[in-house]
Amino acid sequence: RMTSDKKQGRPSYVFGKLMKLFNGLKIRNYYVSDIEILPGSDGGKRSAAGIIGEKAPEDVNEGERQLLYEVLTHDRDLYMRLLNAAFRERLPERITPENAEKLYGKTLVGSVSMLESFAECAFKHFLKYGLRLDEPREYAVGGLELGNIYHKALENYCEILKKSGHKWHDTEREERQSIEATAIEGAFEEYADILSDSKRNEYIRRRVERVLDRTIETLDAQIKAGAFEPAFFEKGFKHAGEFMSLTGKIDRMDVCEKDGKKVLRVVDYKSGKKDFNLSKLFYGLQIQLAVYMQEGMKEIGAGGEKPDFSGMYYYNIDDPVIDGSINDDVGDKITMALRMKGPSQDGGKMLRLHDEKLADADGVYPAGSYRSPVIPAEISAKGELTKNTKVMSPEQFEKIGEYVEYKMRTEADAILEGKVDIDPYEEGSVNPCAYCPYGGVCGFDCSLGDRYRKLKKFSSEDEVWEKIDGALNS
Repeated sequence: RMTSDKKQGRPSYVFGKLMKLFNGLKIRNYYVSDIEILPGSDGGKRSAAGIIGEKAPEDVNEGERQLLYEVLTHDRDLYMRLLNAAFRERLPERITPENAEKLYGKTLVGSVSMLESFAECAFKHFLKYGLRLDEPREYAVGGLELGNIYHKALENYCEILKKSGHKWHDTEREERQSIEATAIEGAFEEYADILSDSKRNEYIRRRVERVLDRTIETLDAQIKAGAFEPAFFEKGFKHAGEFMSLTGKIDRMDVCEKDGKKVLRVVDYKSGKKDFNLSKLFYGLQIQLAVYMQEGMKEIGAGGEKPDFSGMYYYNIDDPVIDGSINDDVGDKITMALRMKGPSQDGGKMLRLHDEKLADADGVYPAGSYRSPVIPAEISAKGELTKNTKVMSPEQFEKIGEYVEYKMRTEADAILEGKVDIDPYEEGSVNPCAYCPYGGVCGFDCSLGDRYRKLKKFSSEDEVWEKIDGALNS
């Protein structure tokens, strides 16, 4: 009934099946005061740990006291370990800077994802990037392989289109479908044997083809809705700092011109659901897009005038299932579900570059409600931006760039100083331990006294901006 971190668990699906088979069955909730179920399948270890760690002596009832006595008399060593665990506090873990240098070198070399991993949990980062522990690779198609296929297919499509001399804006449906088929087939080459060795993998292949078809169709419509034209795909970059050298690839860089000046937007493809979150950026958990923004601006502005920046976005690669009635416009709902997620630069003229229906040539918003199928931008019946529109000023984008530089520098310093704390974060009910492969190494267990590093939930974005200002001015 309770999860490992002492939160309410959901009933097993088996209960629902049993209640359908047998009329009159009811689910009875047992609490720790029910002595008959206190020991559980582990002989009372978990229950005893919970009682010792969470209850004052005067609050322990007779049944719980009896359980503790049974554990004590049958396994005194276990009881003492539970007692010590309940009152233990993990001390900060460190390796010496000299040993850190042996692992990472004098200059920290890696990726932006590496720094995001450090922000999640320093010990996880140490195991993955310091000791280089990794799970054995299986002969199977999992999330990593699917992500590679998606990215490769989109890269192939863009490269074929570029070599043919065509642009996204002037490509017709029949030509797009022909290029798409070639691009997808090329992406499957590396995994051809796996994807044909079982009926399950054949189904995965068909699903991937369907998702990619939906993705390319949607991207085509989004690009044609505005003035941007993709200029670079999987663009490599190298971010060099005093003690770090980070490399990576920007999935897509779109460019257009406004008033004789180049304008840039960056797009990152994700095979899972992801949205931009300013508080996650503040904590270092989501800095990738901001780094792409900086590196993209350097690339576009190299040897010339500094370009304007219009926005940074995630595109979630998916073929979503939509809830609705038979009278709903399913196509419209799917389009809205697949629009890019992230902040845009404020102002009608800038928003029009993404979607010409958002404003006229003078930057005036139209009268009448409108929701953009391209970016998170909506116009009210009064011709004003609604609160669902995600916009930032040019100064705020610049400040994000400065803060990310500061955050990367401080995290790189902490890594090279030898910080390896077992300190996974928790924000609401989200934490990195759920799918972490290193749980058996760190031994982190809330029932034995371990606690997550709680991240403050900000009341508004204004509060986050105040924190960012404070960090930059410290």
